[in-house]
Amino acid sequence: MRIGLAYNEKPDSAPAPASDQYAEWDDASTINAVEQALGLFGNVVRLEADALFPQKLSLARPDLVFNMAEGTSGLARESHVPAICEYLSVAYTGSDPLTLALALHKGRTKEILAYRGVPTAPFRVIERPADLERMPLPFPLFVKPVAEGSGKGIFVNNLCDSPAMLA
Repeated sequence: MRIGLAYNEKPDSAPAPASDQYAEWDDASTINAVEQALGLFGNVVRLEADALFPQKLSLARPDLVFNMAEGTSGLARESHVPAICEYLSVAYTGSDPLTLALALHKGRTKEILAYRGVPTAPFRVIERPADLERMPLPFPLFVKPVAEGSGKGIFVNNLCDSPAMLA
C-alpha cells in the first residue's frame, strides 16, 4: 500500500515562543514518528500541505492519504487537503471538508449545535469594532479568534472584565 502523509511542519526559523503563528503545525520529530508508524502498513510518501500539494498528490497517487495537515491560510484551511483528495479521487483519513471547515469556525459550529439542541454557552461573533457597542453578554467575557484551533490566539488578556478590556 502506498500511503501519503499530509502534514504542515513547523519551520526551523519559527518566530519566538511568544508567537503562536505555527502552533498547530507539527515538529519534525512528530512527523517522523507518524511516518515510522505508518511505514508498518506500507510505503509512506511525505506530502507537505503547501501551495504545491495538489501537484505532489497528483504525482504521488497514493492509495490513501493520512491527513494531519492544518493548512496554511483561510477560514477553511483545514479542509483543503481532504477537498483536494476528493477532487482527485484519493481516499483519506479524518473528517470530510465540510466538517473541517465548519468545525474550525467557532461561530458556525455553535450555531449548528444550538440549532440541533446541544447546550452551548452564549456567544457573539464580532466582525467589526461597531459590534462591540451592542455587546449583550455580561462580563467577564472570554475572547477567542473565530477560526483558530489548538489554543492559537489565546493569551492571558483574552479574559475581559470590562468593555475597555474587550475593545
